[in-house]
Amino acid sequence: MSTKILDATSGESSIFSIKDAAVACKLVISGTPLANVKAFICQSQTDQFFLKISCANWNSALVKLYLKTSHIEDEFSESGVIYSQNLADVHFFK
Repeated sequence: MSTKILDATSGESSIFSIKDAAVACKLVISGTPLANVKAFICQSQTDQFFLKISCANWNSALVKLYLKTSHIEDEFSESGVIYSQNLADVHFFK
């Protein structure tokens, strides 16, 4: 099973959560890719979640993962996770 969360050359994804609804996530595109960045949340048959990101031409663009807790006073902050090439990040959402 997979859900598309981003398909754009700029801006950010809609807010999503993976496994733990107490943490909200979003992806933000930085720079100017020459093709749409596509991101999917995927679930394996063993219920492991992973994030798959791809772009036909990154052109040095980055995609940053932002996180926010469910606390009313919290705001989105950079997580330090930055994507700059096609990959499937299997380990992040164990």
